[in-house]
Amino acid sequence: MFESLWPDLLRKKGFMQEFITPIIKVSKGKEIRSFYTMPEYENFKQEMANINNKGQQTPIISSSKALKGYHVKYYKGLGTSTAAEAKEYFRDIDYHKKDFVWKGERETRDKIDLAFNKERADDRKRWLEKFEEGTFIDNSQASISYVDFIDKELILYSRADCIRSIPSFVDGFKPGQRKVLYACFKRKLKQEIKVSQLSGYIAEVTSYHHGDVSLQSTIVNLARDFVGSNNLNLLLPLGQFGTRRQGGKDAASARYINTKLSPLARLVFPEHDDKLLKYLDDDGQPIEPEWYVPIIPLALVNGAEGIGMGYSTKIPLFNPMDIVENLRRAMRGEAMLNMTPWYRDFNGSILFSEAEDKFFSFGKVYKTPEGTIEITELPIGKWTDDYKEFLMECEDKADAIASAATKKAKTKEKLKGKKNEKVKKKKEKPDQKQDNSESSSESQQEEAPTKVKGRTKSQADAWVKDFSEYHTDVKVHFSINIAEGHEHDFDGDDAYKKLQLTTALNTSNMTLFGANGNIRKFEKPLQIIEEYIPLRLDYYARRKRWLLKVLDLQKRKLSEKMRFILMVVNNQLEIRNRPRALIDQELKKNNFIEMDKRDLDILEGRIGQVGDDEDSGSEDEDQEEDDDQDEDEDGNGISRERQMKQDKEKQRKSQKKNQPKRQVNHGYDYLLGIPLWSLTKEKVDELRAELEQKEAEIRVLQKKTEQILWEEDLKAFEQGWI
Repeated sequence: MFESLWPDLLRKKGFMQEFITPIIKVSKGKEIRSFYTMPEYENFKQEMANINNKGQQTPIISSSKALKGYHVKYYKGLGTSTAAEAKEYFRDIDYHKKDFVWKGERETRDKIDLAFNKERADDRKRWLEKFEEGTFIDNSQASISYVDFIDKELILYSRADCIRSIPSFVDGFKPGQRKVLYACFKRKLKQEIKVSQLSGYIAEVTSYHHGDVSLQSTIVNLARDFVGSNNLNLLLPLGQFGTRRQGGKDAASARYINTKLSPLARLVFPEHDDKLLKYLDDDGQPIEPEWYVPIIPLALVNGAEGIGMGYSTKIPLFNPMDIVENLRRAMRGEAMLNMTPWYRDFNGSILFSEAEDKFFSFGKVYKTPEGTIEITELPIGKWTDDYKEFLMECEDKADAIASAATKKAKTKEKLKGKKNEKVKKKKEKPDQKQDNSESSSESQQEEAPTKVKGRTKSQADAWVKDFSEYHTDVKVHFSINIAEGHEHDFDGDDAYKKLQLTTALNTSNMTLFGANGNIRKFEKPLQIIEEYIPLRLDYYARRKRWLLKVLDLQKRKLSEKMRFILMVVNNQLEIRNRPRALIDQELKKNNFIEMDKRDLDILEGRIGQVGDDEDSGSEDEDQEEDDDQDEDEDGNGISRERQMKQDKEKQRKSQKKNQPKRQVNHGYDYLLGIPLWSLTKEKVDELRAELEQKEAEIRVLQKKTEQILWEEDLKAFEQGWI
């Protein structure tokens, strides 16, 4: 605005200023570090990691764990700062106050135009593509140029805005949606919980630093199942989550509605894949993955819509069964079939226009013999109350025209009466000719509008005499009586357009984040499927390797336990009343396999994919804490017994941590921890049967290709969908 209306003001130093406050503070004892940008904070973490890893051949401390022992506090708005901190900022006001300065006439004007001109969206895309990680403004300077602010500060916001607004091609999620699903899977959310309480849990386990309201809105959107919302809702709407009357705006407060995972959620996101994902980290706390890898591209199933800086996206919804069929055709080497957008429970029609190169959705309407118009379906994206408002406007226009016509008729009749009276008087008084002429002119002036040929827009829209409503929460039904003179307005081919019963469904703006993190535009729905197939097959190959690794460990463990019990039972190995060190030596002498912590963690499901470091699957380290949580809760938070149990466990771990460490080889704990009552022939027979079963499972899995594994998941999903 200033650049357009008062450009000289921007060139005046001191006119435009900003007051900076920290977004993160890191403290340890009396040491406090403040950071004003996220890249600056990330650089500090990396520096601390480098210091800790100094002298090491391979890094042992990652940047995510470099601040162990530090307290990290995020500041969201001025409300997070205390009164003491506010005084601290103003005491050093010269540092916190920054002047904007104009440097370089042409470059500055171009940058401002680039940032705010609506016509330069393509230029903003190229500007964002040049973004380099680690870019931030040096706040030690007393002034900031407009160019630096746009290139180093505004670009950070713009990129973050796109990340929040544009979904991933891989799982179809925006970050907030991914956080919700991660927390629900972590909690094993099989029993319902209030949305307001779930949002608090999600914020805790995913380090969500924004408001609860937006998180609750995300939860509600994932659970909606009315026409035009989701084809596949991953959460169940247990309560009033909104209807098609207002497009979901009529949802009840988050305090009153409950939700839980849909049975379809784990069919789309198999639990076997959890260990294969790359989990993000927030100051040492594992949070949601970079993206999930569903068995079908959800970006097509539930569509997408969002507006970011320089980018926007809008993807219609498609039938999951059509997508499944095309996946199968592609894996068989056959050509995929073009897909038409599909919305669950929609009773209208969706057709493709060759002329306009887009799809159109149509409502459902018919005319009764009595002449009323019955509308029993609305087009996609048009909500019941919005259409009712349109009908009311048409009705008001019809009433206004009818009222005006009545008034005009009365005026005409009145003028006619006056004219007759004057004619009568004229015969009596001929000298009043002039007055009569003026009256005639007045009459002609009043009658002039009736001579207008054709209809005005207002008259064309005045076709509703009155209407009635017979809706349910899921169905639409308007019954409309047509105003006089409009009985044949809707007999032509353009009736749907006149009735506003059609909407466009474009596939020309399908913009998504690719697997490599770059934003890209997909030209057609089938292109998304084509590029998704190799990625998903790669993850099936990873899953197969991972499962074979787990089965092999299970087989080895069973075999060793069986051999150990046999040796003890047959007096070939003596473990009673002997030092642990001697027992370990004898086990090693007999070539028993040692199982380190990583092996045991894999067996217990606490570590991620093969070849990863221990950080890979660390998101499950606390899983045991959540496994039984649903059973201990009634939807109102953790029970008192559960809390006492957790407190006791924390105390036990604290005591164990403070005890002096003993030099013990824990690689044989899985053998020496076998209960005494298991040292029997019956237990050996049981282990032998389990071992044979594992060997059979390995043989079966080894024969399966990635395509077969995918087909098994698709069949399971089909059965659940039906």
